[in-house]
Amino acid sequence: QIEPNRPGSVWQYYLATAVYNTLISLVLTVFFMLEGSQATLWDTLLDTLMISQCIGFCIHIGFDSFYTFTSDAWRTGLSPTARRVFHFAIPIGCVYVGYTVAFAFKGRNFLALLMAYPRTGMMIFLIGILVSFVWFLVMDGQTRRLRAEADEARARETAAAAQKQASDAELRALQAQIEPHFLFNTLANV
Repeated sequence: QIEPNRPGSVWQYYLATAVYNTLISLVLTVFFMLEGSQATLWDTLLDTLMISQCIGFCIHIGFDSFYTFTSDAWRTGLSPTARRVFHFAIPIGCVYVGYTVAFAFKGRNFLALLMAYPRTGMMIFLIGILVSFVWFLVMDGQTRRLRAEADEARARETAAAAQKQASDAELRALQAQIEPHFLFNTLANV
């Protein structure tokens, strides 16, 4: 479960993650090819696809674990700053885990690469912060929009219920006025 009370099934969220990861890998492939990558298009695509999928699913599983292993009451008790820290820390940590997994699939050691090229690690960290920040803004905006739509729907339901109650009261008032006329007409006919 990604977040409690979200619509849809788990497999839909995993499928959406795979689609997002694939789109990211396509963008990265185009970027690397335009930058003059020495690798072939196919090799670049496979590398970016594997790394994107590993990172994306690590992030997905990271958030899934966060919501599974923490209670709703605990998360609600967190300050907004603490929640933001978790929403930034999980993706950044998972980026490193995803790179490590992707490199392991290729038989390479990501940690050795970071030791040999520390600036690479810093660039990954900074890019991770940037991407996390942008994604946080996107998701925060989407959450605010969905909450506003839900509030608007509740307001419409409340207004419709009030309108129904007013209509019912008006109908009862009209019935109360009509019934004596029928009674007097019936008595007059008798």
